[in-house]
Amino acid sequence: MQNEQVKSARQEFEERILKERSDRFPMDLPHGIKACVVERSIVRKFMDENFKRVFPESFSPRVEIPAERKRMVAGILEHHAQLHSESLLFTDGDTPIGWFTGECQDMGTFYIRNLGFFPEYRSRGYYTAFLPKYLDYLTSLGYERVTSQHKPNNAAVLIPHLRAGFSIMAVELEERWGPLVRLVYHTQAYRREVFDKLVL
Repeated sequence: MQNEQVKSARQEFEERILKERSDRFPMDLPHGIKACVVERSIVRKFMDENFKRVFPESFSPRVEIPAERKRMVAGILEHHAQLHSESLLFTDGDTPIGWFTGECQDMGTFYIRNLGFFPEYRSRGYYTAFLPKYLDYLTSLGYERVTSQHKPNNAAVLIPHLRAGFSIMAVELEERWGPLVRLVYHTQAYRREVFDKLVL
C-alpha cells in the first residue's frame, strides 16, 4: 500500500511538472529573448562548447578519476540523473545565448547549479526578468527552498538573487571552486519565519 502511495505521489509530481512546463515555457523575456526547456544532454553539450566564452577567468582544478573508480562514479551519476532536473537554454530567435541548470537537492529543495549568458547579452535585465518567474514555477511544483552558490565578487548574479528575496546562508570554501556564497530562497512564509528567528 505504501509503495502504491509513493508511486502515486511521484506520478502526481511528474504530471505537475509537465503541466507547469507546458503552461510557462518557452518563457518570454525582454527584447524577444526566450527561456526554453531542453534535454539535459543539449545543455551539457552547449556548456562544454561555450564555458570558457561565458566564464573566461574561471579556474577549477581538473580531477582525473582513476580507471578503477570510473564504473562506481558512473553508477552514482546514473542514479543522480533520476532526480528531477531542469535544463534550459536562453535563445535570441533560434540562437542560444545562455543556459540554466539545476536539480532537486533534497526533500523540498531545488538547487540552481549553473547559469550563464554570452558577454554581449549581459546587463540587459534578462536574468532579472527570468528569476522571479522561475521561482514562481518552482513554487508551483511544490519546492519549499531554492539554493544557489556563487563567487563572492559575482555581483551580476548576487544582486538579482538578493532582490528576488534570497538570503545569504553561508560562505564556504569549496575545493573545486574556492570561496562561494550560498544563498537560500524560501517559497513558503513559515520557512522564512523559522529562518528569520535563527538569524535575529
